[in-house]
Amino acid sequence: MQIASQQATLDRVIGKNQSEIAEYRKRASEDLLNNLQTAFTKAKEKESSIRAAFDEQYAKAQGQNSGAVTIKLLEQNIEANKGFLDKLREQQSSNDVSSQGLTTT
Repeated sequence: MQIASQQATLDRVIGKNQSEIAEYRKRASEDLLNNLQTAFTKAKEKESSIRAAFDEQYAKAQGQNSGAVTIKLLEQNIEANKGFLDKLREQQSSNDVSSQGLTTT
């Protein structure tokens, strides 16, 4: 009888320990899952922030590149117009010399 009583007590203690272990495992896995979910959320927010900053910088660079191309085209246009102006001045000067030659004769 005493052995049966001890066995029953032992079975109760083992059952209690097993349920405590199961509860601990459940809590530990929930805590781990929550920690991982929090870390994931933080990483996702950081990635979003970095991506937004990158997109902003990329847009600025594209705008600057576009501006640089426009400036270069304008510079080329100015140089071409300077060339035309120089030619016109040359022709005007030549015409002035020719017209002076006609009026003096």
